[in-house]
Amino acid sequence: MADWKTALSWRTQLEALIEAVPPDQVTDLLGELARHTACLNLSLNTHPQPAQPNGLDRQLNCAEVADLLGVSRNWVYSHRRVLGGKKLGGSVRYPERSIRRYLAST
Repeated sequence: MADWKTALSWRTQLEALIEAVPPDQVTDLLGELARHTACLNLSLNTHPQPAQPNGLDRQLNCAEVADLLGVSRNWVYSHRRVLGGKKLGGSVRYPERSIRRYLAST
């Protein structure tokens, strides 16, 4: 694990790089940052789960998917098919594996 001086140096370097981004490329950078943020959120929120006896994938609800992807719940609902969402009773569940595949493809 890095010490606080290394972390501070890393932060300073990142800030300098961000300041150097040309104005016409800021939107592209924001898109990339959002994608990386979603990947980091997924890795933070995904802890190894004990194997389920039935071998099923962990199912996420809309709010969990929205938080992981950094998007609104409405966006998640409107992209339900792309994200692999399945209606279960009165709610929609998203297999964690499908969300990982979506993130890898973006």
